[in-house]
Amino acid sequence: MFKAFFVILILIISMYVDHRIIDLRSFELANIKVEVKGNGATNGIYTLPKYSMLEDLLPMIALKDNADLSSYNRQQPLKDKDVIHIDIYQKPAKISINAASLQQLCTLEGIKEKTAQKIIEYRQKNGPFQTLEELLEVPGIGNAKFMAIKDYICL
Repeated sequence: MFKAFFVILILIISMYVDHRIIDLRSFELANIKVEVKGNGATNGIYTLPKYSMLEDLLPMIALKDNADLSSYNRQQPLKDKDVIHIDIYQKPAKISINAASLQQLCTLEGIKEKTAQKIIEYRQKNGPFQTLEELLEVPGIGNAKFMAIKDYICL
C-alpha cells in the first residue's frame, strides 16, 4: 500500500516539474587559464578564450629576444590549466675540429663515423687545421656538408 502511494505521489509531482533537457555544454568554461613559466618570458597566468592556440597566447606575453620556442607547435591547442615552459635559447658549444673525439665529431650534422675518422686521420697526418676551410680537403667533405657544419665548429 505504501509503495503504491509513493508511486502515485511521484507521478503527481512529476506533472508539475519542468522536464526540459539541460544542455550540459552550456556549463563548460568560456575561458581557459594557461600558466607561462621559464626564463624566456614573463611568468604568469593568462586567460584566453576556449579553443585558443599557442599562437594566440604569444602576443599576450613579453617574450625575451632569446626565447626558445623551437620545441613548440604554434598551432597547438591549449587546454585549461596548461603550463607552457619557455626557456632561453642557448647556442650549443662549438666543436673543435683540432681536438674533438670521434664521438664528438659524429654529433655534427651529416658527419658519420667514417667521415669523422677521416678528419682525425687528416689532422694526425697534416697537423692541426689552420682554417675551417681546410676541412674541405678531407675526403668525404664537400661544400654542402661544410656549409651545414661550419657554424658549429671551431679550430
